[in-house]
Amino acid sequence: MSVLRGGRAGLAWACARVALVPGALFASVPGARADDATPGKPALSATLEPAAAPGHLTFRVTNAGTTAARIPADPRFLVLDLARGTTRASCVFPADARPAAADAELVIDPSGAWSFDVDRDYHCADARARALFAPGSTVTAKYRVDKGHEIASLTLALPAGEPEPPADALPKLPQPLSLRMTPYVDSFDGRELSTSVTVVNETRGPVTAWLRPHVLSFDVEGPTGATSCHRPLTGAPIRELYTHLAPRGTTEVAVLLSAVCPRGTFSREGVYRVTAALDTRMHAGRALGLNTFDGVLRAGAPSIVRIRTTRGGSPKPRLDKPRAAT
Repeated sequence: MSVLRGGRAGLAWACARVALVPGALFASVPGARADDATPGKPALSATLEPAAAPGHLTFRVTNAGTTAARIPADPRFLVLDLARGTTRASCVFPADARPAAADAELVIDPSGAWSFDVDRDYHCADARARALFAPGSTVTAKYRVDKGHEIASLTLALPAGEPEPPADALPKLPQPLSLRMTPYVDSFDGRELSTSVTVVNETRGPVTAWLRPHVLSFDVEGPTGATSCHRPLTGAPIRELYTHLAPRGTTEVAVLLSAVCPRGTFSREGVYRVTAALDTRMHAGRALGLNTFDGVLRAGAPSIVRIRTTRGGSPKPRLDKPRAAT
């Protein structure tokens, strides 16, 4: 076992080398020995390291042996055990999202390594676990293909994140309405992906507005970049279809994101941040004798959408580039 020290704020993290149960899942590659004079075998170790972005870590598997190692390589095999005081929670991918071991094989040469980003919002669907994934908690990572094949890191104390940016100097003008989104949405492959937007009346009086799915738009940031989603409809509004919100009242607007967004927007596994905006300016009720809210709103916080699998197969894992000698 070896301990490394470094990272921001002098944080210490550790590398744990564990004995692996013999078997085909963590196997040596025949004929790949680095030194033919000495019987070789893989010696796999795992490290869990801080990352620059809040809510992210790096998990790395290194082969310190003399023989290349073949392992099932997919971030969804990772299990995270989090703790703060007596509070415990674990992050485990559902079985339907974990690939077959044979479909994710990767060969790690001697002195080679494979690493991946550990994203709180991707690996932890449980709200309690995501809340624990914060400074003041500890986390242990276990790369568990099955009960007999596991590589574990030592426990890591989660570091403090970057400081919050300063608030705007000018206060925002109060709006009669506000938008809230479903905080977290978990989907197998992004098909039939839906969410709901809650419209809140922030005033002590009633508010009337045209609240239909087609006045909502969505900005999506995901693994392949950013896109916008909107399916406007034309036609004169009908008086009976306006929504009347009671003082401090709320209403929900359900939206099928996979229908309003461009095809393939949510086709790749990963984390997406979806922010809703509402624009009712084209649906003023003045002509119908109604005093309506005619303006633009944007949700204060995005909805986190996790897509567990990629349609057509996950991207192939890649080995780390060799580190320069120091």
